[in-house]
Amino acid sequence: MEGNENDNLSRFMRVSEKLLNAVMEGNSEQTAMLIQSVHNDFVSSIEYNDENSLSCTIMIALISAFTYYHQPIREFPCGKGFADIVYLPLSNHLNRPVIVVELKWDKSADAAISQIKKKQYPESLKGYAGEILLVGIDYDKKTKEHSCQIESLDSFQY
Repeated sequence: MEGNENDNLSRFMRVSEKLLNAVMEGNSEQTAMLIQSVHNDFVSSIEYNDENSLSCTIMIALISAFTYYHQPIREFPCGKGFADIVYLPLSNHLNRPVIVVELKWDKSADAAISQIKKKQYPESLKGYAGEILLVGIDYDKKTKEHSCQIESLDSFQY
C-alpha cells in the first residue's frame, strides 16, 4: 500500500531521507537543523535535556538509513573508548561509508570530532569500509539548539 502524501509517516520518511542525504553530503548546517526539528517534534520537554533522548532522536531521525545500514549500534566499543552511535553498511551496500556519531552537551561539535580522533575510533572500524563519516553533534541546553560538524576520512587517513 502506497503512503498517502498527507500521512505523517510519509512526511517523516522524507525528513529522514533529507537528513541522511545531508550527512552523506557533509552538510553540517542542514544536518543540525533537521536533528533539531526531529528533537523538537518527538521528545517530551520533560526529558529533552537528556543524553538518552538525543541518542534516540538521532536513531529515529535516521530511520531511513535502514535501507543501507544495519541497525545503529549504541556505545560501540572502538579505539580507546565507546562511540555513541555507529552505523555499519549492509553487505549489499559496502560502498556506503561507516557513520560514527559522537554527541556532546554544551561543548561543541568540534569537541565531538576531536574525541573521535583522540580516542582512535576510526582505526578499529577500517575493516568495515573504505570511508568513515565522523559526525559530531552538540546540544546547547540553554538555547536548545543543535550544532553539527561532519568530516570524511578515507582509508588513507586512518
